[in-house]
Amino acid sequence: SSTTESTSERPSLRERARLQAARCWTVVKITFSICMRYRITGLAAEAAFFALLSLPPLAIGLAGTLGYLNGWIGGERITQLKDHILHGAGTMLSGPGVAKLDGLLNSLLSNGHPDLISIGFLLAVWAGSRAMNWDVVTITTAYGLPGMRASARTLLLAFCTYLRGLLPVLS
Repeated sequence: SSTTESTSERPSLRERARLQAARCWTVVKITFSICMRYRITGLAAEAAFFALLSLPPLAIGLAGTLGYLNGWIGGERITQLKDHILHGAGTMLSGPGVAKLDGLLNSLLSNGHPDLISIGFLLAVWAGSRAMNWDVVTITTAYGLPGMRASARTLLLAFCTYLRGLLPVLS
């Protein structure tokens, strides 16, 4: 008799599934509402924009640095690296774009360019730290903590975090 009472009190499988779906829908609605209210998607898009903006100057700075290391790395390895870059760029760029990139890489990889190295790395660090700053802003906003950290501290945190992330890439 106790087993029939316990099974009659428990909701059916269909009822439990309906309740679970209702809870999931509530979570989706609340999450969407919060994202729209605090413009989380816009902040994430800004972070992605600055992250993409930091890649070309970083690549140019690295290619300019490889020009100085040409003798140490070896001409064959530099040619392989150039071919890999051109092959990858060929999946995104048209023929004239790849031809321009080929000329740029020939110039960069044949001899060092201190001007491009310094400007490239400065632009990459600026854009990358801006991206990291928007990541920090997005995360703090998503967790309901906007304004808890001074903007100068946020920028410093983003800059240091970006530099820390660059160390393994550059070494």
